[in-house]
Amino acid sequence: MVGVGRGALTTRARAELRRHWGFVALLVLAAGLRAVVFAAYQPTLIFPDSVRYLQYAQHFAAGRWTPDGLRQSGYSVLIIPAVLLHNLWLISLVQHLVGLATGVLVVGGQRARGRGAGGRGRRRGCARARSHREDDRGGRPDRPDRPVHGQASRPLTCISS
Repeated sequence: MVGVGRGALTTRARAELRRHWGFVALLVLAAGLRAVVFAAYQPTLIFPDSVRYLQYAQHFAAGRWTPDGLRQSGYSVLIIPAVLLHNLWLISLVQHLVGLATGVLVVGGQRARGRGAGGRGRRRGCARARSHREDDRGGRPDRPDRPVHGQASRPLTCISS
């Protein structure tokens, strides 16, 4: 970037962290919880179907490409490097990191669409949704004495933010 030094970049990063402090706090808590689970189940937690995926990964690594009739082969192909290195903890580590990245992507996508909490997203995404049951006066045609308002008529994104 032209004209942007390291100081400006770190200042901007600090400002973004302060702006999204709630999400950062949840992300740190989630990472801590995942670290505890990762440390508790060493080298990795093996479920009954995990053995079959590991066996097929070993078969695929040895050149025997016979597909499994029960399960998709994609996951077995994906874990071949960890199986070849004999480090099953790599599989768990990658799964934990992908889980955290998924949370970041979901929240980032919601913010980009204007549905996140705080800032512009709250004003745009949390405008009260006009129900098909409302008329122009703000009342309900089936019950004119009861106006439509409150959380029941708000979009779900507003209730969660």
